[in-house]
Amino acid sequence: MSVCRAVTLSGSMVLGYALLFLAPESLSAAASARTHAVQQILRDGKPVDSASGFTLSHAGIVEHTLRRDETILDGTRIDVPARLTVIIVSSGLKSMATLQPGSSVTFVSTGSGELVSNNAGHVIFHVVTGALDFFRVQSGEAITASVHGTVFWMDESKGAVTVSCKSGEVNITKTGYVLIAGKRLKASLIDVLSATKTPRVTYRASATWYLGSFASYPHAEMFYQQQLTAAQQSGDANATGVAFRNLGIIQTLGGQYADALQSHERALAISRTLGDRDGEASALADIGSVERDQSRNEDSLQSYHQAVAIFHTLGDRGGEAQVLSKIGALDEKQGKYADAIRSYGQTLKIFQQLGDTPQAEDAIIGIKRVKGAITASPSPGVPSRPPPLPQPPSPVPSNNAG
Repeated sequence: MSVCRAVTLSGSMVLGYALLFLAPESLSAAASARTHAVQQILRDGKPVDSASGFTLSHAGIVEHTLRRDETILDGTRIDVPARLTVIIVSSGLKSMATLQPGSSVTFVSTGSGELVSNNAGHVIFHVVTGALDFFRVQSGEAITASVHGTVFWMDESKGAVTVSCKSGEVNITKTGYVLIAGKRLKASLIDVLSATKTPRVTYRASATWYLGSFASYPHAEMFYQQQLTAAQQSGDANATGVAFRNLGIIQTLGGQYADALQSHERALAISRTLGDRDGEASALADIGSVERDQSRNEDSLQSYHQAVAIFHTLGDRGGEAQVLSKIGALDEKQGKYADAIRSYGQTLKIFQQLGDTPQAEDAIIGIKRVKGAITASPSPGVPSRPPPLPQPPSPVPSNNAG
């Protein structure tokens, strides 16, 4: 699926000009150290070599001038002023982000896959099909858009996030709560946006965001089973894999672990058929969570470690850290405190590098909790203080005189 075409959107003239640079012959192999660079700056639609008024933040350093061909290091946040548009491309021209006036983006990590945070405003993304192992755009803690090759834009303003797919498909992971039989359960479920079927959706996420409400677990399972049937009938492998994952998550919440495991294994098989390594790692993590809930701790750790290995190979630091946190929690539950601290420590380091403060704080809480458990536990080889021996009952005074 080619993205080398103009798109009829706000800023379509800019897109038509920039996409000329995404000819197939330009897609040479990227260097091992991949990064982003400024391809073009436009003031009122006219190219300029540099412009002031931007806010570029990286590692505590703030600058206000942006130049064409300037390298954008991982962890850099760019806030775009009025009248200016900037086009950022990754090494090998595998992706392109067009930042419109008033937008804000952080380029979090760049490797065989790319992670971007959309902070505000209107941004248009182009990802060359098959060029990256993953491409994700985060919007806060609740919404993540994932693609493998498409044209889509994201607009964040006034508490709403709108995603529009112009080519291919976009998987939107939503993290919130599902209300089933009156129980409020945290979950992450996935929507599939398609340029031909469901091209646009607007989300209004909040701290108490409900992804769905069902009278009972059978009603919830029936809903996602219908989603799976529709995906299978459409012949869309990506949508089918997503539907299996959603169904598996609902089955897990309902305690139907054998069915959930089967659903996640089907999702795993589809990811492997599609060559979706990032999806494969996510499915393995889902399987590990079901095995954990079945108290199959060793099997769970094995699945988690397989997921971590794939995420690490792909350079998906966020995915790696999420699963390391699960490993830490499982080690903590089993009383393997040294292993738990190690896993939580690795989690903390990655999230700090990614600038994900809430997740880093969760890792710190985990480390403190484990250290507290160690302090409260008796030292190895030192027996706990035995309980005091029961005292004999006091003698009963005799009523006999003399």
